[in-house]
Amino acid sequence: MKELIKLHLGLFAKFSTPKDFANIDLNLLEQYIHPCGFYKNKAKNIKETAKILVNKYNNEVPQSMEALTSFPGVGRKTANVVM
Repeated sequence: MKELIKLHLGLFAKFSTPKDFANIDLNLLEQYIHPCGFYKNKAKNIKETAKILVNKYNNEVPQSMEALTSFPGVGRKTANVVM
């Protein structure tokens, strides 16, 4: 768990906005989250979700279940945590 916290702190120190994540090179993002399981899928979903946040929601995280679960890789459990 401590490794994941360090990983996230390092990642968010360099990339802090949806625009940052939308523009990050996919291979670089995969390297950052490699210690997590399914890192290739997660990286792809993070990047795609960031693009949606930038282009459709003006960098704001929506607060409806319907909108949140429309993001790639986001189900009801994750949406509930966000809400």
